[in-house]
Amino acid sequence: MRGRSLSGWRCVRGHAFLHAHERCAECGAELTPTRVGAAARLVACTTVRVTPSGEPFRLGVAVTREGARTLCRVEGRVRGSGCDKVVLVELNGRYLALGAGVRVNGSWAARASDGDSQKS
Repeated sequence: MRGRSLSGWRCVRGHAFLHAHERCAECGAELTPTRVGAAARLVACTTVRVTPSGEPFRLGVAVTREGARTLCRVEGRVRGSGCDKVVLVELNGRYLALGAGVRVNGSWAARASDGDSQKS
């Protein structure tokens, strides 16, 4: 997973976002497009058990190294203790946080801590 990045936004003061806004939510400055690293820390995680399909899934809040936060679906092994290292992937405008053991394009996201992957 080394080198992966996501489309994002940044203000002149360095606040980063993954979702487009007119202005920075922190300071009100204008935002410009940028790239944001996909390595992130899962700071909150919960299981949604009542769903239309009847299948439970996990939702979490992930924060990139640049400080961009996003709500995301969580896949793979995570402890849910607020310190899990994950890799973010954007799919159709939604974010997926990949923990250990998730298969992505023929490789395992087993070492999300440093952004590397291990081939199976």
